[in-house]
Amino acid sequence: MEVIEEFKPDPVTHDPDSDECSWKQVSHTFSEYGPGLRFITFEHGGQDTKFWDGWFGVRVTGSSVTVEV
Repeated sequence: MEVIEEFKPDPVTHDPDSDECSWKQVSHTFSEYGPGLRFITFEHGGQDTKFWDGWFGVRVTGSSVTVEV
């Protein structure tokens, strides 16, 4: 499968020892990619920076992929 276009944002990091834990928005628009698009793959995730036991990793919410024809 040929990759027509790809988006990889810069990492977003938060200091868990700080009170600054505001939400960050990441968005991207693909356009004018031409004919032949058959599949879209969307992946998100993260990892805590301290590698603590338990759930201290990323919180991702409201993710979406919109296709306009």
